[in-house]
Amino acid sequence: MCSSGSAFAFSVTDLLSDWGVNLSTNSYVPHAGVYYDVEDNATPDGGNQFVGPGLSPGNICDVEAIYFTNDANYAYMAVVAGLPRTGGGWAPGDLGIDANNNSYYEFGIDTSSYDSVNKKAKLLSNAVWSHVGYTQHYIADPFEMTSGDFDDHWVDFEYLSAAINYHYALGAKVPLSYLGLSTSAGEHFLANIHWTMSCGNDYLDLSDPHYYPPSVPEPATLSLLGLGLLGLFGLKKRV
Repeated sequence: MCSSGSAFAFSVTDLLSDWGVNLSTNSYVPHAGVYYDVEDNATPDGGNQFVGPGLSPGNICDVEAIYFTNDANYAYMAVVAGLPRTGGGWAPGDLGIDANNNSYYEFGIDTSSYDSVNKKAKLLSNAVWSHVGYTQHYIADPFEMTSGDFDDHWVDFEYLSAAINYHYALGAKVPLSYLGLSTSAGEHFLANIHWTMSCGNDYLDLSDPHYYPPSVPEPATLSLLGLGLLGLFGLKKRV
């Protein structure tokens, strides 16, 4: 899935602020040019709330949104969830990446390898994945990688350590070459991204996303602009 788009410049350490997402106000819709999906939102103090396929104890096992975009050199991705990186009784899963649209997450970012000082994590290829902790939640698979090829690929990665309005965010910036991809400036494509937690109470795939293309002048508009400039030039010549 490709379309024309503007170049993006995202800082992973700033996470969602560059995307136009504001967790403080529960504003999940990003800037134009970003593929995204937003789903059910469990209230932070709502007790055991159904979010599917399990029951979320409040907000902690609820996945809210997922995002993806790219520029000529990097792929950018982010997830918003209620799960902290440590604590809460459940482990965050790895970030699955399907870069060739074959419904298998051949790449993954190992969230447990997160280096909070250097803001890096390992990217694995040829990933082999494990199930979530409950068989009745296997629809939420895959959870984390059990093996894969490392190839010395550390990528920019961040997992917020403090909640914003009861939510956390994790995000990555991955060179396209690491994913076996290449693109020219302005070419925008979609990679399917997946994330869940160890219990599999909730999960989200970016397989059927929303997308608002960046606004660009229509050809007719450009033609009218050119005619207008020619008219102004002719007027100047006669004066």
